[in-house]
Amino acid sequence: MQMCRKREEKMQKVLKAREALEKQKQDAELRIQREKEEKLKQVMQDREERIKEQVQQKKQHAQKKAAEIEERRKQEEAARLAKLKEQEEEQRRLQAERKKEQEDAERQHLQRLAEEKEAAAFREQQALAVAQMQAKLLKEKQAKEKTEAKGKGVPSKAAVMDKTFDMLPSSANVSQAKKAVIPDVDDYGIDSSGASSEDDERPKRPIPFWATKAERMKVLKIQAWKRQKIYDAYFGSAEKTPNLTMMFGVKCVKRTSSAVWRTPPRYSTLPKY
Repeated sequence: MQMCRKREEKMQKVLKAREALEKQKQDAELRIQREKEEKLKQVMQDREERIKEQVQQKKQHAQKKAAEIEERRKQEEAARLAKLKEQEEEQRRLQAERKKEQEDAERQHLQRLAEEKEAAAFREQQALAVAQMQAKLLKEKQAKEKTEAKGKGVPSKAAVMDKTFDMLPSSANVSQAKKAVIPDVDDYGIDSSGASSEDDERPKRPIPFWATKAERMKVLKIQAWKRQKIYDAYFGSAEKTPNLTMMFGVKCVKRTSSAVWRTPPRYSTLPKY
């Protein structure tokens, strides 16, 4: 009996130990299964978050690219409008310059005509004054001769007429007298030696209108105001160094100070087309 009881107790202990081991094994399997499920769940969550993040990044990239395209379009539009405005301003400026040049040319032409008219009037006045002076001298001479003739005796009428006609100057003498007496407004009597007996502070002749300080300053201001491109249009401003790219249609390799001039450039340094 005692042996049977011990055997039963031993078997119960073995069964309990086996049950405990089975329970531990089941618990371990459950824990492993739970961990696998949690890991799988975490992987799925990470994948979903990664997908969401990628979608968000793509969306942000698309928005950024669209914003850059819009900004570039705005800049190009602004540059186009600025260039158009600059061209319009340049055209208006050129039109204003042409108009001002035409007005200046017209004013100078009218001024030149006025000066020529004034000079012609001055010459006519001088010629009239010379003619009046010659007529006065002739009358005085005739009166003096008449007085002398009365004192010596009355000569014949024919002799008086011949003498009177002899006293009258010929056309050649009159033209020579006019040339000698009538001054030229543009002739200041400067000889080839360069010496001048005229005082600069008190000139004998009036200064022409075109030589006054005010007129000279106007011309100098107009000349200083002109842009360089206007002078280049008349006198040319071609580049001194030829552009090889424009001449040959290919991009030429620029040799630096370290290049060896005895050898041609390597193929790897040439531009690829």
